[in-house]
Amino acid sequence: MRFLKLVVILFLFLQAFCLAETEKSFHFNPAVVELVGKLEIQTFSGPPGYQSEKNGDQTERGWFLRLSEPITIVANSPSTDLGWQTEKSVKILHMVIDWDHIKAKDLVVGGLVRVRGKLFNRQNGHHHTRVLVEASELKRVSK
Repeated sequence: MRFLKLVVILFLFLQAFCLAETEKSFHFNPAVVELVGKLEIQTFSGPPGYQSEKNGDQTERGWFLRLSEPITIVANSPSTDLGWQTEKSVKILHMVIDWDHIKAKDLVVGGLVRVRGKLFNRQNGHHHTRVLVEASELKRVSK
């Protein structure tokens, strides 16, 4: 009976370990990545207090990519990653978009998009997710 319990516990441990390792991995800047997800716009409280528009804070809106499956972003060597740390189970990324270089005519909020760009850790109060993507290309994806 003890042996059976041990086997069951070992099986459950290995299953959990395998499930945890199934996330796709990507690297921070300078690596260029390509991700597909749902395009979202979210609203947050901005400066000066980043807490409440009712108390006089400005409103900040941002573009976000919601992934269907979580990913892991692996930190690079200390000389290139600016102290960034590996982030696991990332499902949403704040997008930094230069609209002068990206065409928005086919984009639909709530629709699927493919974003190509470089990943980086949040650096200030204007960054609303743990990981951001500096988009160099953003295109609508048809199902």
